[in-house]
Amino acid sequence: MRVCIAQNVSLADHLALSTYLRSITKYLAKQESIELVLLPLKGSHIPSDIPQNIEIHEIEGSLYSIKGNIKYAYNLYKKISELSKEKPIDIIHCLYPNSAILGACLFKRKSPNTKIIYDIRSPWIEMSIEKKTIPKFMIPIYRMLAYQSERTLAKHVDGFIFITEGLKKFYEGLIELDNKPTTVIPSGVDIDMFSSIDKKNAIRTKYKISEEDFLIGYVGVISKMRELDFILNTFKNLINNNKKYKLMFVGDGDAKEYLEKLSTELKIQDNVIFTGRVPYEQVPYYMSEFNLGLCHLPDKFVFRYSFPMKVLEYLACGIPVLASDIEAHREIAMQVDNIRLYKNEEEALTVSLYNFSNLKPDNKRIQDFSWFNLTNKIIDSYKRVL
Repeated sequence: MRVCIAQNVSLADHLALSTYLRSITKYLAKQESIELVLLPLKGSHIPSDIPQNIEIHEIEGSLYSIKGNIKYAYNLYKKISELSKEKPIDIIHCLYPNSAILGACLFKRKSPNTKIIYDIRSPWIEMSIEKKTIPKFMIPIYRMLAYQSERTLAKHVDGFIFITEGLKKFYEGLIELDNKPTTVIPSGVDIDMFSSIDKKNAIRTKYKISEEDFLIGYVGVISKMRELDFILNTFKNLINNNKKYKLMFVGDGDAKEYLEKLSTELKIQDNVIFTGRVPYEQVPYYMSEFNLGLCHLPDKFVFRYSFPMKVLEYLACGIPVLASDIEAHREIAMQVDNIRLYKNEEEALTVSLYNFSNLKPDNKRIQDFSWFNLTNKIIDSYKRVL
């Protein structure tokens, strides 16, 4: 089975989609029955954890402009056409956005036996609007054209993968699935990578955090749309009564400078640490030093049907998780242990933080979300369309 996986995102990007592709690639590469070809957006480098036996062709284009997406789609079509002359392609596994689908559909016009799987892991059209990558005056026409293109291209797709049941239901009202094979495959976690850390307090030493301090950690994008100022305002109430609490933000984003300034205005800067971006392979070393992992997402449509990978990574590191009470987190909490949800109110979060100090997680159910298990589901979805 010759499988091409296409995504208009670089393998080197610090995005959940890149982590997803790199992770499933490690296990797909071990399958003797699969000949794998990766067709990602051209990036700064190829990460060292990509198996050497995988054929990789980076595609010119861009994720953050309409012109860049069209460029990626056309160049993808040309590359797939070139590869098919060497050997037939059985499946094109396309990750959102639909620039990958467009390139695959152009190719399918001359190779109708090739099957296409569309892997949708976000309500990406609404996300692009929420991120303000689309000029405000263009939003109505962009939304109309984007959803129309999604409906049109979906007619040529042979199977679908969705990250959650909620996102699947949303798409059922948007496009005609026509009883095509559909699979729900959530985010996963590299359990070995996150559970085998030998805790040596190196991170605490670096940032002058004592063993007695209770370290609350947030790992991820520090963006305005995540409304993380809510966390700082709540944290001020927490340390007014107990100075042992520390808060660490691991990551970068368009709200980082604002939050740094806010922590100073709130006079809590001595208890709040901003590390900036760290390499993904270093993330487990930071997480393992936390006493509690925080996953705060406001109740917005773009987050409602997500499946935050960081929640699983916290749990795999052996730390409990406190998450905002939105549909996405409620769905995860039903499937794994040691997640507590809080209402989006400062008092509710403060009480939750106080009550969470002594919880120790039991991560038996986290095994269900290993990349090994999830990759087997992907292979099953391949077999269903052939």
